[in-house]
Amino acid sequence: SALGLSMAPAEQAGAADTPPRMVTAVAATPSIFRTLGVEILRGRGFDDRDGPGAPRVLIVSEFTARQMFGTDAVGRQVALAGQPAARATATIVGIAANTDVGSLFADPRPLAYAPFEQYYQPLVTVVTRASGSVPTAVGAMREAIRRADPDVAIDRIGTGRTVLAGPFQVMRGFGLTAIGLGAITLLLAMACLYGIQ
Repeated sequence: SALGLSMAPAEQAGAADTPPRMVTAVAATPSIFRTLGVEILRGRGFDDRDGPGAPRVLIVSEFTARQMFGTDAVGRQVALAGQPAARATATIVGIAANTDVGSLFADPRPLAYAPFEQYYQPLVTVVTRASGSVPTAVGAMREAIRRADPDVAIDRIGTGRTVLAGPFQVMRGFGLTAIGLGAITLLLAMACLYGIQ
């Protein structure tokens, strides 16, 4: 699940010329990187050391590390704006490969991963890797969630392509509308030219 974090290098926190940077953060379990095929380039992934009572940690994308530090960020402390005092700093323990989490036509955005047990969010996205037919995999997923907790409300379920297709469908609709208006304009122009003759 996604959450917004404002963070800055701890040694520069509060400096007038280095305001906190808004970073899209994903509260995630340790298996997310293996499931999504996101490589940990340096440092480590999440593990049992990163429980709710442990010191706060983050994994940042390579783009975020380069934007915030310019060098290897593993081991660096970041200050988290707007957090309670006990949660105001976190240590970067890993650098993950960049992924496309921005809008359709935007450059990569600053991205961080946070241990789910340290940054709990009530709205959860469950991601799995499956083989076989899509209906079978989706049915198995739905049944597994029902067995785990019958009271959980499922908002959407499907393959990554279908779940993430919303923005693309909107853009496709705009494109088809533009094509239709262009065709009508062309027909009207041709009719006017024919009428002038």
